[in-house]
Amino acid sequence: MLKKKILVIISGKLTFFSKKNFYKIKESFKEYDLEFCLFPWQGQSAELKKKFLDLYKPIHFEEIKAHDFEKEVKFIKFPDYAGNPIGTLNMYRSICAAFNIVDRMYFKKLNKPDYVLRFRSDILPKDNQKFINKAKIERSILVPDRYHWNGLNDQIFLINFKDLKVFENFNNFLKKHIEKNRFFSSEYIFLRFVKKYFKIQYTNFDYNIMRFKNNFKKFKKIESKKLLIDQINCKINKFKFKIRNFKDHYIKKINRNKFQEIFIDLDNNAS
Repeated sequence: MLKKKILVIISGKLTFFSKKNFYKIKESFKEYDLEFCLFPWQGQSAELKKKFLDLYKPIHFEEIKAHDFEKEVKFIKFPDYAGNPIGTLNMYRSICAAFNIVDRMYFKKLNKPDYVLRFRSDILPKDNQKFINKAKIERSILVPDRYHWNGLNDQIFLINFKDLKVFENFNNFLKKHIEKNRFFSSEYIFLRFVKKYFKIQYTNFDYNIMRFKNNFKKFKKIESKKLLIDQINCKINKFKFKIRNFKDHYIKKINRNKFQEIFIDLDNNAS
């Protein structure tokens, strides 16, 4: 029996090169046939790109030009102080550009992938993790039920390949989001967009985000301002998260959002 195919898309900044996370993501999807596409920002080091090319052996590699977005951020009235608006805009720019390129790549091909996985190069899956459960992924999006912060986890998610076109609507949605002075948080934007087009399904997949120990800086926590409707939506979303994970949250007292970062020495980046 042929394995279903997943196209893994890594876009934007190649934050972290690690053989460990490459082999762990393959282990987490061992029941599937994985192929990779890389869409890094222009201007990243040739040495780093070569490491990724040699290890991932992508079926497609294409650099994307980042945008400064200085004019756009001036219209953001309620930013999330835990994030970086320019970084968020460029992240979604790279995701949407990558999805569009991949969709066009397979336009005339009969043998298309079954699923597309958005993946970050700094994600390190924990041991013995399985991403896909037995849920049917038809016009659904599958995300880990953790690290949602103000909205929905946008670090790693799985969709049906034929639903790539849904993301053609993202730029217009984002423009209206900003025009209406909605809370500019990456995860909150993602949640509002996804709810318009997908059924959300959750997986218990757990992972860390790798950080450079030598470069990591802690930022002072500042309370972000929001419109009343966004304050209510964020609180409702966090309450629903607690109810979905009732046993962990209320009985076992397990914080599913704690200890996401794992710190790695700069010298060990090639390991």
